[in-house]
Amino acid sequence: MSAIRILPPYERRLLSDHLKRLDREDLHLRFGGYLSPSAVERYVDNLSWMSGVVLAWEVDGEVRGCGELVNDRTVLPSAAEFAVTIEHAWQGQGAGLALMHAALLVARNRGLRRVHLLCLAENPRMMRLARACGAKLTWEEGEILGEIELPPANPLSLAQEGVQLLGGIAAHSLHDVRRSAAKTARQSFGDWALPGA
Repeated sequence: MSAIRILPPYERRLLSDHLKRLDREDLHLRFGGYLSPSAVERYVDNLSWMSGVVLAWEVDGEVRGCGELVNDRTVLPSAAEFAVTIEHAWQGQGAGLALMHAALLVARNRGLRRVHLLCLAENPRMMRLARACGAKLTWEEGEILGEIELPPANPLSLAQEGVQLLGGIAAHSLHDVRRSAAKTARQSFGDWALPGA
């Protein structure tokens, strides 16, 4: 089961674990070069959690994709930059599009007027994703800049975000309950008590 939820700052380790699982090519496409595990840790520690939102795409309780939405400024932002990463084995399943739709909804509901994204010219998957969300693409010094204009928030968009993100929280909580129950069963009865063990 997959779900999207907002990742709070106290769960930043889940973002760094996800980024460390990316292969070299995906790290290059996201950051313009390879990042060592210690560089990933520094990146996550320096991420402005107060001026942006990190969305996690989870499969069976594991973060397999993230969308980062970072405001252009802390006070009265009008735009944000969006970036997305999906672990290689999970690409091509619609997770990037789902994360981008969720990020656009979050941005819209926080009063932002525009979302932009940058990608390398050798990243056709990101360009297709941007176009699918209505981005206008332009070429700037070896990178592609995508701009998406957002309509104002309304009661329906606020309700959509609530339903989507509460569903993600519920799925995450359900997975935690299942994991805890399995651990208790193993401790009490051994592996033979669990189906498929």
